[in-house]
Amino acid sequence: MISLSDALEQLLAHRPTIRTIRTAPEAALGRVLAAAVTAGCSSPGAPITLLDGWAVAAAETVGASAYSPCFPARPPKPVTLGEALPLGCDAVLPPQAVAIAPGLVEILAPAAPGEGVRATGRDFTAGEILVGRGDMLHATGPELLRLAGVESVETFIPQLQVLAREGSADWLVELARREGVDCDLQSCVAPGEAAPPVRLSGSDTDIAIVVGDVAALENVDESRVLFRELAVRPGRFTVAALLPRRADPQVERIDPLITLFVADRVENLLAAWLLLVRPLLREAVDARARKAQTVLPLARKVVSDPGWSEMVLLRQAAEPGVGSPHWDVLATGDLPFHAIARADAWTLVEAASEGWAAGEPVAAEAL
Repeated sequence: MISLSDALEQLLAHRPTIRTIRTAPEAALGRVLAAAVTAGCSSPGAPITLLDGWAVAAAETVGASAYSPCFPARPPKPVTLGEALPLGCDAVLPPQAVAIAPGLVEILAPAAPGEGVRATGRDFTAGEILVGRGDMLHATGPELLRLAGVESVETFIPQLQVLAREGSADWLVELARREGVDCDLQSCVAPGEAAPPVRLSGSDTDIAIVVGDVAALENVDESRVLFRELAVRPGRFTVAALLPRRADPQVERIDPLITLFVADRVENLLAAWLLLVRPLLREAVDARARKAQTVLPLARKVVSDPGWSEMVLLRQAAEPGVGSPHWDVLATGDLPFHAIARADAWTLVEAASEGWAAGEPVAAEAL
């Protein structure tokens, strides 16, 4: 039996080299970038207006109010959102801040220099890094990159293959997608009836997970096994091995395929993903931390055995009428289905810890 940290160290020593492709920003949505993206031009190229209204010289509006209006030497110029700021103007007032009558222009509110204006290069300057290597491209990314003159980006395309009973691991596809990982889910009718992953996995697969197919282990040379038992709950009997890849004349790849054999229970597959596979893939693509953690006090204590790393499922709650948020502890180590169904966050008790006291602040990550 080895610790979780030792298991991760062994996996990271064999981290796969993830394939990259160059694609349009729209096709890279939700992917981790393999190279930093820089702006091809400055935006805006000249000062522009940020609202419909009146372009003015801020110096001519000092002290203006509805009770004591200012009378500018030059009449304000009507502008619309996004147009170039007229020469001689350095601010934009909203429509109601200017009153115009025959032969009379009154400014009813002051404007600071730059108010209602986007200065040259304020959005970004040519050559500025917009998205870094290891960052994920989010929903607004493609449009912002288009405005910056970026036509293509280089992204990582991690490939995860999962062999499991039909329907038993569909949810893992969504978790993988959130990490920018392509998940090839293949079904087997029953444990022992599927071929070992060495025959199923192509050369483009980075990591494989075999759920419940114990018979597949019979064909694995013991020298290829990294570990057979973990000091982790759940997932104690997860096995990791380095398997040779299926020959593919179109893809030259000689590194061994990291394959995890996981007992056929939802909690074991969840633990394998969160504690082993996802950290390995994030490290392989230099991914920056993307999951914000929430720190809240525990409603009750969490007890863990020293030497074991144990997952804890949590649900955010608040006392009626008080509104003070806290973590309700649903399960520790042994994760029943009802706890998985109700949980909205998780955390890990490290092997060196015996848990936390009631009321102690604990950081947890959303599921």
